[in-house]
Amino acid sequence: MSYRFHIRLARTGREPRQPGASGAVIRRPGGGPASVLGLVFSSLLLASSAVQALEIPLSGPLPPSVHEIELSYLGEQATPSVTLNGPPDITSSLPYRPFAPVLDLLPLLELPQVFGPCRGEMRKEAERTMVELTRHEGQRGHCGQRLALQPGGGLLDVLSYGLVHLRGKAAGRVMLAVEDRASTGRQESVPLAAVTGPFELTIPLRFIGRQVDVRQLTALVVLTEEPGARVVLEQLELTQAPAAAPRPI
Repeated sequence: MSYRFHIRLARTGREPRQPGASGAVIRRPGGGPASVLGLVFSSLLLASSAVQALEIPLSGPLPPSVHEIELSYLGEQATPSVTLNGPPDITSSLPYRPFAPVLDLLPLLELPQVFGPCRGEMRKEAERTMVELTRHEGQRGHCGQRLALQPGGGLLDVLSYGLVHLRGKAAGRVMLAVEDRASTGRQESVPLAAVTGPFELTIPLRFIGRQVDVRQLTALVVLTEEPGARVVLEQLELTQAPAAAPRPI
């Protein structure tokens, strides 16, 4: 039989709560922080018909980056293996899946990240969003800005939608693209459309779904290869696909 306990650290000066019958706690000698020497674990091991207390001393300081300690008991092993884990991965959380008939993405855009040999700016004015990109003098290559679709860089599930509506104005040639969790990790965006001047587009989501996972979208990406470019987004919406007309009998 195997057991596994997860101990999450709250880095305060207070003592932890008492454990339940199958839990685990950390005892801090002298009530100090979790990074002191001689940190002692006190865990409760549920074995056969008895609960046994076991103390495992650790020598050396515990780094501040440690957010969780995992104790694993394998088979009849008397002493557990200890794993120190960092902070949880935000992107591993469940995607947000809206069901409103129309999903307005403009208010969701946040956390702008500029990449490539340029500087960028995002501004929200009334009911529109403006993205401006300026290439560093003498530099070449793609210049872009990544705009998160969810707070904290979370995931957006748009599987219940059928159409993407884009409207706005572009000064210079601008590529609009999207990323899912996998392509964000590879730093590869998937193009939606290349625009210049006034534009108004409707794109079936199934075309986008051939290249990205629409259940795990992360960002809208604005790209250009010109020295300076600007795009003003007046509409960025998702709507559900119209119901198919019934076939005559």
